[in-house]
Amino acid sequence: MSSKQNNIANLSDQAAVLDSVAKFFRVMSKAGLTVEDLTQPIQSIKKRNNLVQFFKSGCPTVKEDGSVKSIIPPKSQVLRRISKPGEIILQPTDGKKTFAKAKDIFKGYLDSNFKDWKIDESAPATKERKMAVYEMAEDANFADMFGSLHTNLDKLCLTQHQAIQFVLDYRHWLRKDGYATLFLFKAAGEFFVAYVFVHSAGELFVGVNRFVHDSVWDAGDEHRVVVPQLQ
Repeated sequence: MSSKQNNIANLSDQAAVLDSVAKFFRVMSKAGLTVEDLTQPIQSIKKRNNLVQFFKSGCPTVKEDGSVKSIIPPKSQVLRRISKPGEIILQPTDGKKTFAKAKDIFKGYLDSNFKDWKIDESAPATKERKMAVYEMAEDANFADMFGSLHTNLDKLCLTQHQAIQFVLDYRHWLRKDGYATLFLFKAAGEFFVAYVFVHSAGELFVGVNRFVHDSVWDAGDEHRVVVPQLQ
C-alpha cells in the first residue's frame, strides 16, 4: 500500500472522511452527475487516471466538443536558457568573499553601494553546484526575469562568493560588448541583484541594485542571468 493510501486509511476521524465523501456525492449529484457517472473511475483504471490528471490540472474547463481549455498559463519566454544541463559546475566555496572586498577582481568599477548599503556579508560555505545561464528574450525588470524561473527567490540566489567564483571560473559565459550578466543574492534579509560588465579592454565592472528596483532592461541587449540549475 502506498504512503498516500496509508495516510487515508489511518485518518483519525474516519467519520469526517465519510461525511466529506457523502457531501462530494451530494454536491456533484446536484451539479448533474449520476451515481453511475461518479462510480465510473472505480470500474476503469483509464478513467481513474484521467480523473486524477483532471484534478491535478486544476479542474480545467471542458468545452462542448470535449476539448479541454487549459488553465495553466503558458511558460514564460522572458528568459531563454543558453547553457546545457550539467554543463556548468561551480566548485565549493568557503563563503568568505564579498563584492565590497573584491576590488582586485573588479578593477574597472566596484559599486560603493555594496558597502554603503551594509550588504558586505560573508555566507556559509557552499557545496559543488550545477549552474544555468539564461539570456533575455523579452524586456523585463528584475521581478519579471527571476520570477519567470521560480516563485521562490531563495532557490535562485547565489552567495556573493559563488557569484564572484562564477566570474573567475566561467568568465567566457559572461555577456560581452559592455552588456550585463546578472546574479541574484540576499543580504541583510533583502534581495539584491549584482550585474557584471566586461569592458572592451577586459576589465570587469560590477554594480548592484535592490531587487525591487523596477527599471526595465532591454532584451535587445541580450543581458544574461546566472542562477543555480533547478532541473
